[in-house]
Amino acid sequence: SPELRTVISFGNIEICIFIIPEKAQCVGQKVVKVASLKGFPKEINITCIFKNSTNSFIIPRGDSVLNGRDKVFLCGSIQDIKAAKGYLS
Repeated sequence: SPELRTVISFGNIEICIFIIPEKAQCVGQKVVKVASLKGFPKEINITCIFKNSTNSFIIPRGDSVLNGRDKVFLCGSIQDIKAAKGYLS
């Protein structure tokens, strides 16, 4: 299972990095589609994505496409981040 790496912790809120696996179900999908799936935590914010393909950071919008090997920065409670990871794996 791909790992989560905590970058910053503010009490019960964390920012974690998760690398999207190459064969994840979310690959090729827009952020808005993944975030609107039933059960995706509503209190999660995809704060930033490091696009491996262009070696650059983006601030994602709903139409941003997720790709394998992208590093996704997730902000929220650790419970919600772990739940969101399931949709990005």
